[in-house]
Formats: sequence, C-alpha cells, structure tokens
Amino acid sequence: KYFMKPMRLASQRKALGEALSILGREFPKLVVLSPDTSKSTGALSFKETYPERFICTGISEQNTIGMAAGLALMGWTSVVVGFAMFVVGKAWEPMRNSVIYPNLNVKIIGTHAGINVGQDGVSHQAIEDIALMQAIPGMKVLAPTDANQVLPVLKASLEIEGPVYIRLEREDTLLLTKTNIEYRIGDSIKLR
Repeated sequence: KYFMKPMRLASQRKALGEALSILGREFPKLVVLSPDTSKSTGALSFKETYPERFICTGISEQNTIGMAAGLALMGWTSVVVGFAMFVVGKAWEPMRNSVIYPNLNVKIIGTHAGINVGQDGVSHQAIEDIALMQAIPGMKVLAPTDANQVLPVLKASLEIEGPVYIRLEREDTLLLTKTNIEYRIGDSIKLR
C-alpha cells in the first residue's frame, strides 16, 4: 500500500501582501499602484501599512502604467499590482513604450496568471503574459514556484534597477520550496 504524504498549500497572493508590507520598511521609496484590485491581489496589506505610498488608480491599467512610469522618473520604485490578463494584456503598449524601452524602475506584478483562476473564469486566464513580456528586450520575467518564493523574488526585483514582471497564481499552490531561501535573478534552485 502506498500513502502520499499530505501536501501543504499556500496562497501566493497572501504572500505578496505580506512581502510588500515587509519590504516597504526596507525600501522607503517603494510605492504600490493598484488598478482597483488590491483586495484580490493581496496589495491591500501594503495599503493598510503604508497608505501614503499606495495609489488606487481605478480600473485603468493603461493609466496605471503611465503613472508608474512618471513616479519612477521622480525617483520612486513603482510596483503595479493587478490581474495578469489586464495589467499585461490591456497595458502592453504603454508598458513597452513608457517603462521597458526607457528602462524605468517599475515592477509589474500580475496575479491570477495562467489557467488556474478558479471562479474568475476564462476571461481572466492569462496564458500569453509570459510571451508578451519576454518579447520585449529589457524586461525580466520571474515566476515564483510557490508562496515561499514570493518574498525573495520580490526583494531580488527591488534590488535591481529596471523593469521586472512577476507572475503569480490566483489559487493556492503546493509549497515545494523552503522558506527564507535567497533568490538571485538568473540562478536556479535545486528541489531534489
């Protein structure tokens, strides 16, 4: 008889909210912009901790990217947190011309990525987001394996200058990595 060891699940969105709040202390020039998705993405946690550095832009992903670019030009580290389908799909051209080509310090976090979007349905499935972001020279694309990697991946992205896209799942995912493992962009993590 074979018995599977119980597997733990955790939310990347919840981990994102916690990571943003933790890193807000370490990065005082960090500002978070949300196209009216802060509750669903976990960014609400940052808003509650740092309300003066949080901007709800309404349902306007293109304008959100423009605002993030402007804030980056003023010396802020802009972090846009929204649904991957809309923050990448609807705002691809402004992101390309206003953030990526000028190499601005803007981090884009797309939650609800892939087909694992639960009750949100097919209109929210972002299956093209990696292809769109990878196609533009200068954009780094990061996809944490699980909730344990969200904080180290976000921190690594904040430690470098320039645009980064971080892709997160909506539904809880299996915990495959250990906590507090340092993450360096371009390195790999051995699981076994």
